Amino acid sequence: MSKIVRLTAPIFHPSAKEVAAYAAAGIPLTVVDAEAPAEMIPQVQDADIVVLIGTSLPAEVIEAMPRCRAISRQGT
Repeated sequence: MSKIVRLTAPIFHPSAKEVAAYAAAGIPLTVVDAEAPAEMIPQVQDADIVVLIGTSLPAEVIEAMPRCRAISRQGT
C-alpha cells in the first residue's frame, strides 16, 4: 500500500470532508505539521506521495525520500 503524506502549514489542517474522501478511497493519509527539515524527514522519508499545502519542501527533504514518486502542491 502506498504511503501518502499531507505536509501542511499549521493553519491548513485537513477538513473532515478531505479525510473522509481519502478513507472512502481506501487511502491511508498521514498528516504532518512541520516546518523544519529535521522534523519533516522522519515522517516523509518512506512516503510514496507528498501533498504540500501552505508549506515548502526543501531539497534536503526531497533527497531523503527515495521512494517518493510524486510531489503535489495544492493551493495558490
